[in-house]
Parts: sequence; C-alpha cells; structure tokens
Amino acid sequence: MCTGRVIAIGTSAHVSASLVLHEVGHALDMWDGMSSSAEWTTVMKMISPHIQHPRYLDTVEWFAEAYALCASGQASRLLRMLNGQENLAAVVWGYSRRHYGV
Repeated sequence: MCTGRVIAIGTSAHVSASLVLHEVGHALDMWDGMSSSAEWTTVMKMISPHIQHPRYLDTVEWFAEAYALCASGQASRLLRMLNGQENLAAVVWGYSRRHYGV
C-alpha cells in the first residue's frame, strides 16, 4: 500500500557513503524509531568519542549513515569513520545485521 510519502535526493555535495541509502536509513528510522531506542542510545554512547566527522555526532544522522555504510558493504569506511576502532565497527555492523539484515 502506498502512503504517498516521497524521499527527495538532492544534487549538492555530501559526505555520505551512499546518499540514497543514507536517506533510506532516515526513512527506516521514521518508520520504526530505532535511533531513539535504548539500544541505539547505548551504541551512540560507545562510539561518539570516536566518530571522525562532526556531522555524525547527531544520533539521527549517524543512524542513517551507519545504515548506508552497512547496506552498501563499506566496512573499511565504517572502520575509518570510527577512528580504526574495530570492536566499535563490529557493534555497528552487528546492529544493522540484527535489525535490518544488512
């Protein structure tokens, strides 16, 4: 069933791993509210000191970008964005796998 909602993708410069998947991440979050869940809040507390791009210190933005990184299979970029913290990258990757199968 179509709800009439639209995802608009612009053409300006961006830093996302995949702008389309980043926006899909926002849409999923609007649907299920996972970026405000206790589990994601815990993940954010663990990783925020290591996030390399200030834009992604925002919980909702990092949720969408983490989804984009995982859905596009960019494990090495995820690792770089978390300052080489393999254990934290594994936490983010595992979260996406458990909740979204990506």
